[in-house]
Amino acid sequence: MAQITVQWRPGGYVDLLCKYHVFIDGSKVGHIGRGEMLTISVDHGSHQVQLKLDWGTSPTVTVDLATDETRQLYCEPGANTLTALYYAMFRRQQYIKLTPTYLRRSSAS
Repeated sequence: MAQITVQWRPGGYVDLLCKYHVFIDGSKVGHIGRGEMLTISVDHGSHQVQLKLDWGTSPTVTVDLATDETRQLYCEPGANTLTALYYAMFRRQQYIKLTPTYLRRSSAS
């Protein structure tokens, strides 16, 4: 079984008390708060990952996974305390940064 892990990078004050909703292939699979990590088991193949908040989203990231692969993505606010209102109003689809990192094989075979 493949896995997708989303981890919130620490730091900053924007969205300090918020939780981002995690969507895989258009379905809500959970939420993540500051400093938290969420791991979701998925079938192998291609998946669309997106994070949402009431006033903004991340760009959609496509993740291609083999059977025992894990893809880790990091999220963080796309804005800082000075630009948060601008992003919420004019750059809603870049309000959250969602960055894929690396592939690794699961230890279970």
